[in-house]
Amino acid sequence: VRAKTAELRRALGDVQQSLDARLRAEEEKDAMRRQLANVQKLESIGRLAGAVAHDFNNVLQAILGYSELALGQVPEDHTLRSVIEEIQKSALRSSNLTRQLQAFARRQPMSPQPVDIKASIEGMSSLLCRLLGNDIRLEWVPEPGVGAVLLDPGQIDQVVVNLCINARDALAGSGTIRIEARNVRLSPAEAARIQEIAPGDFIQLTIRDNGPGIPAEIQDRIFDPFFTTKPSDKGTGLGLAIVYAIVRQNGGGIRVESEPGQGAAFHIFLPRCDGEPQADPLPDTLPSPGSHKTILLADDEESVLLTTRHMLEKLGYQVHPVVRPHEALAFLERQADEIDLLLTDVDMPGMSGPELARQMRRRQPDLRCLFMTGHAFDFLGEQAPELAACGCLPKPFTTQVLARHVNEALTKT
Repeated sequence: VRAKTAELRRALGDVQQSLDARLRAEEEKDAMRRQLANVQKLESIGRLAGAVAHDFNNVLQAILGYSELALGQVPEDHTLRSVIEEIQKSALRSSNLTRQLQAFARRQPMSPQPVDIKASIEGMSSLLCRLLGNDIRLEWVPEPGVGAVLLDPGQIDQVVVNLCINARDALAGSGTIRIEARNVRLSPAEAARIQEIAPGDFIQLTIRDNGPGIPAEIQDRIFDPFFTTKPSDKGTGLGLAIVYAIVRQNGGGIRVESEPGQGAAFHIFLPRCDGEPQADPLPDTLPSPGSHKTILLADDEESVLLTTRHMLEKLGYQVHPVVRPHEALAFLERQADEIDLLLTDVDMPGMSGPELARQMRRRQPDLRCLFMTGHAFDFLGEQAPELAACGCLPKPFTTQVLARHVNEALTKT
């Protein structure tokens, strides 16, 4: 009897182990299915983000162009000047949003440069106030003399906005969010308390709230992609993952402090740099009126065509605008010797900008070309490597930026 009982127990144990193994296998399959679905969802979001950013850049180009035209008609002391200048500032800040969308879609390369943390956060204060709502108080407390950090300008916006949204959701309607910035020098012992960071000089950016805090059991998971405690229709679980990726990409680290009922504080450490924040440089030489340089301008968006034409004429160029690529080819047949530069959009119905450039160069091999695009500006290396040396002008652009790119295209040897 004892032997039989022992045998039955062993058999039951084997069955239990088999069931447990099968259950684990099913759970792993379900986890893999969810992970695959999340990856596919992320890819779809990326494609959508890239398409939206492209179309939005065309709209922003028209807004910037028309606002510059309006400024040219308004006297210096007119009250409307400040209104139009605010329109320009808003359009330029919106262009940073499209850069972020394209970066998310992996269609925009990052361009690290010295960024003034204080100026960046103060520049987005009105946006943050709108995101947080009327019942959440926003406090900004920078230490005097806060330095610069080296990263893409759009990335600091992403970090601050995502952390503020996370704090807003934790507050559930009302409370206080405090943003602090200061210079710090981390010793080896201090750096060791922050994951994967080396000792040195940093800018410490802290975003804290007075909400309920983060439960200890999930603090190790909050930066995992797709991890969220929010309902499925309220959050994607990507906000903090994006913050973590940006900080680590730029050689920084994050430390989280939170106690139940005491709120949460996210301490971001970004390496301090000695460089000065960059301004958009003016061209070294600008063409003067009567320089007799002729530009064939092609863009199927009439608002972009009109405003770009006015910008170029203001800079002293002779401009022949066309809406359709075949009109550009017809003009070349009639007056090939008059064209010094082809300035064309990339995406046009019937024929792309690169294909237009190829056909025109068959008839005029030394023709200089410059491309305008709402896509990422490294597209030529992928789609038209033989035209990569032509240069690309990302939309939206101001007259100053247009002047610099056109001048470079005309003087390039």
